[in-house]
Amino acid sequence: MTLLSVKLGAYLGAFGSCGIGGLPMSAFNVRFLGILEQVVHLGIKDSNGSMDFLISFVYASTNFLSWKSLCMDLEAYADSFSLPCCVMGDFNDIISLDEKLGRKPANPSKCSQFQYWGDNCGLADLGCDGPKFTWWNMRQSPASAWKRLERALANEEWTLRF
Repeated sequence: MTLLSVKLGAYLGAFGSCGIGGLPMSAFNVRFLGILEQVVHLGIKDSNGSMDFLISFVYASTNFLSWKSLCMDLEAYADSFSLPCCVMGDFNDIISLDEKLGRKPANPSKCSQFQYWGDNCGLADLGCDGPKFTWWNMRQSPASAWKRLERALANEEWTLRF
């Protein structure tokens, strides 16, 4: 079992407990559209066939070249984003300088690349409730660091529907 499949199981488990749009997950037909090294794409349709949308689950590599490969994979998939689409998961990177606290300062160039990728794909950050940071390196100060690595990004069709 890969780490991606473990993460995917956790995300689907979270959806299963609350459903989507107030409907239980059993009311939906889920089909796998693509499984890549760092992302799984799902097409979801309600049992009446009236609701069709896409969800992609990401568990990004910490290696920059692999992360860039993920962005290229998602850009290639962006043509499908005419449907409501949400891309969520652990991107292992931050999108703005204020999403990192402690240790070395954030790299503005990497943040710009993440922002450019999201804009290029027509995806916007949905924000979050709860703690600002989703990851901590478990070290004591002055070596401690906090980051917001997990997020959900969606296209305009998603935000209009949900």
